[in-house]
Order: sequence, then structure tokens, then C-alpha cells
Amino acid sequence: MRKLSVFIFCLGLCIPATTFAATPVTGYLLSDTTWTKAESPYVVTGTFIIPYGMTLTIEPGTIVKLDDAWVTIGGILRAGTSTSSERTYFTSIKDDSVGGDTNNDGTSTVPAAADWKTLYFRDGSKGDFHFTTLSYSGGHDGGAGYSAMANDHATITLANSILNHLGRFGMYQSRGTTTLQRSQIMGGEAGIMNVNPDATIVVHQSSINSNSSCGFCNGAPSTIDLTNNWWGTPEGPYNIPHNASGTSNYVVDALDVTQFIPWLTAAPDLDATTSDGVMTPPAICAPNCHSSVLFLPGLEASRLYRPTRADETGTEKQLWEPTSDSNVEDLFLDANGKQPNPFLNTSQIYTKDVV
Repeated sequence: MRKLSVFIFCLGLCIPATTFAATPVTGYLLSDTTWTKAESPYVVTGTFIIPYGMTLTIEPGTIVKLDDAWVTIGGILRAGTSTSSERTYFTSIKDDSVGGDTNNDGTSTVPAAADWKTLYFRDGSKGDFHFTTLSYSGGHDGGAGYSAMANDHATITLANSILNHLGRFGMYQSRGTTTLQRSQIMGGEAGIMNVNPDATIVVHQSSINSNSSCGFCNGAPSTIDLTNNWWGTPEGPYNIPHNASGTSNYVVDALDVTQFIPWLTAAPDLDATTSDGVMTPPAICAPNCHSSVLFLPGLEASRLYRPTRADETGTEKQLWEPTSDSNVEDLFLDANGKQPNPFLNTSQIYTKDVV
């Protein structure tokens, strides 16, 4: 890596400080190109475009700093490799923690969320990230510009990667396929925001935590598999109707198409390649289960009720006599005499009037 020695004079004392000569980048990628650790940090300004048919490969250990920049990918962007755990960085020009004081301003500026825009993946493009950290992105330029990455009908894969210090969203999913494995999205308003039914999102063995609004916000009937992830606490993500006792990042999905059970009960090792243990709740009763409540003719009995959940109308729900099969399911017991639905608080079932 190229180094320049810079001397700062203060009170007659000569204090050496080390900075790194930067490689400036803007405009269009003109041919298949590899960015190297030795030539970094690369400083991207304005709009940088990887056209359709072009591939930008970024070696492990390379540092990319962005100065209020927007990167559009029409071709292929590859960062890091699965065979090297040395991290590749996309970060703010103000971030001196990696690559030194690139903007040569000492400590007068510090990095913050939204210092640069986004990596915007267009129709047919591809992104492949290994051991890559993206920080301080999500500067204001509309919906996609609020995110570290925006998927508009692309194929994006992240492994052992981190999206943090976010403007608003980690991943803004419009269309296309996004896959995360052993990665983390944290420090934004929403970890993942999905807005289009033409989307597939698969996230496993990852951390979606410490986001102020929701870990995952869904607004479309898409294919969404978020099982076996860490949401910030062992109790899992808060979700109505499936996990009202969750104490970590929300899963907000009015369409109820998001799969997030089971979840991890501890944060995964983002540098590892093996699977972590998962929380496996008892199986919900199979279709051939029957009510475990016995009613004998000639005996007086009481009706059974429970309070309604947030997604139900009224103030209480009658379980017996049942008005539908779903009412009876709340009374099922397994072979051990326990309610098999881990999300039903049986202590809230009560009697009120006589049958």
C-alpha cells in the first residue's frame, strides 16, 4: 500500500502522521477491472456506474471510501472472496479507522450515517460479497437512496458481511433475489424493507438487530425465508400474531407471508462457516389432532374465552362452544398434556357463563 509521510507543525514540534495515497474514482467503468488492496483506498465521488456486461472485482482487504457518492451496478460487482477472511470495506470518506485520514482533515470530521448514498443494483445485475463491511450509507435520494444496498431485479448474495451505521435501511428490496448467510444488518430504521411481490429474500444464520423500527418490514406477498437468525434477544422478534412475547427487532408483515420461526437464541459467529444452534419450538398440532377437552352430556359446563390479539376484532374470542376449527385448536394438548402452540398463553383462557 502506498504511504505518504505528512508532517503537522504544532508549537514548534514536528509530529509525523501517516496517511495513504488514494485512487480517485468517478464516472463509468470502461472495462473489466480489479481493485487491489495495494492501490487502496479508492475514493468514489459523484456517480460511479458499472455498465451492463462489465465486472468490477474488489480484492480482499481493499478499502473503498465514498464521498457523498452513488454507485449504480448494471453488470457485476464482486467484493472479497469466500477463501479469505480479510475484510473489504465500503465506508465514508470521513472514516479514519480504516485506510487512515484520507481527506487529510485530522479529527475535524467524523463519519456518520448517510455520509454516502447506496449501491444500487439494476435489472439483471449481480452482487457477490464475502467478508465485506458497508458503513455510513443511506444518504437521501429517494427510497433506494436511503439504503446501503438497493435491489431492483438483481441477484445479490452476502456472506460473512456487515451493513451498519445506516441512514434508514440496510437492504431496500424492490424486485429480484437477495440471499444473506452469516451476515449482519444493524443500526438503521429497518434492516430489510421489501416493497414488491416480485422478490425473493432468504436470510439464514445472520443477525438482524438494533434497528429502531423493524428488523424486517414487508409490504408485498413475496417469497421470504428468514428462519434461523438472531434478532437481538433469545425471545426472538416481536410479531403479531406469531410471537407477541418477542422482545427484539420487529417483524412487521400485515400479509403474514414472512417465515422467521425457528430463530437463533444467540448471535452467530459472522466469521464462521458452520451452523449455530436454533430455537426449535414444539410443532403446532397436526391436522388430525383433536380437542383434549371432554364434555359429558348431563353435566353443567362453562364457555371458554380468551382475550383477542391485536390482529383480531372485539375484546374476547369464544373458544367453546367453537365457532370455527381455529377456536378448538387453542384447546389442543400434546401427549405430555401441554398446549403445543408456543405463542398461546393458556393462562389467559377463562370461563364466564354456563353452557
